[in-house]
Amino acid sequence: MNATPMKSPLNDIERAAGAAFKLYHNWELPEVFTDVIDEYQAVRQAAGLFDLSSYGRLEITGPERASFLHNMVSNDVKALKPGKGVYAALLTTHGKLLSDLYIFAQEDRLLVDTSAVTRETVFATLNRFLVSEKAAITDASHRVAKLLLQGPRSFEWLNGWTPVPDLRPLDVATIFADGMHATIARVSHTGEDGYELTVPRENAASTWSRLRRLGVDLGATAVGMAAFNLLRVEAGIPWYGTDMDESNIVLEAGLDHAISTTKGCYVGQETVARITFRGQVNKKLTGLFIEGESAPPADSRVLREGQTIGRVTSVVRSPALRRTIALAYLHRDYLRPGERVEVEFGAATMPAEVTALPFYRRPASGDFAV
Repeated sequence: MNATPMKSPLNDIERAAGAAFKLYHNWELPEVFTDVIDEYQAVRQAAGLFDLSSYGRLEITGPERASFLHNMVSNDVKALKPGKGVYAALLTTHGKLLSDLYIFAQEDRLLVDTSAVTRETVFATLNRFLVSEKAAITDASHRVAKLLLQGPRSFEWLNGWTPVPDLRPLDVATIFADGMHATIARVSHTGEDGYELTVPRENAASTWSRLRRLGVDLGATAVGMAAFNLLRVEAGIPWYGTDMDESNIVLEAGLDHAISTTKGCYVGQETVARITFRGQVNKKLTGLFIEGESAPPADSRVLREGQTIGRVTSVVRSPALRRTIALAYLHRDYLRPGERVEVEFGAATMPAEVTALPFYRRPASGDFAV
């Protein structure tokens, strides 16, 4: 029997705004509000508002919070000053990926943001390793809601609601607006600049409505998961549970930027160090240009001369490139950009070409970079 789907505190107001919904890892989330391509273009050209209330928020307090978490994750937590953040991974002892994380330091606590898929795993794993340290972990997910603003006009949009401090990427700040305290972090999930806004759960609907009204004159709009998927695949950003999971060594998923090579020991570090010293993993997530109008399904095999050399994890028809693109794990011998491969599609195959990630990067001119 399937569990009852989880719902965002924005579910009713999103439904009233015309959203069509789809289940993502047992969360009922808006798939589209008006038109997928219109929503996608709003983010690339102005800004979009996403509902990330399914994401997890853990809080770690106590005098030894930084040293404890530093010894657990792949990036440097001890070096974080209040107001700063870092992207990291939580691994098994064998270097397999339990979760990717955003960690933000405040004066009296560490904030740990996870995906909906990994929240319970992260909470249970950290609690299991917390033995004698003077630290405490709280799952605050049920108390807050997370809104994501992405696009070149995100700052202007958010600043129209409340004065926004000058934040560098992965900086975090606490603000007071509309009678509530909220946190703002500068984070990109789409290849565009943007901000995560975490508000008390009871203020989620009013904040979402206020931002929507303020966004009209900017060309900003609410965006569903279908457009979110287009945006993040173009940006080469893997999703846990879709493009990576516990079967993957962290370096296979291309999360090198989540790893510090100088911080010292952490869970899974021996495996990561051994692979780094050796200089390669046996397979790695990369990009594919797939020829033709059709999009083969996820988990399709990638072939070379009839032999399986990998598998596809995500496939979309890219609005920016006007072609089919995919994220795929390929054997290390076939990772060079320009390699010709084939993707299985039913009883047939589709020609494809290996390419580096990301597919999309915004240049200074603001035009598409492909």
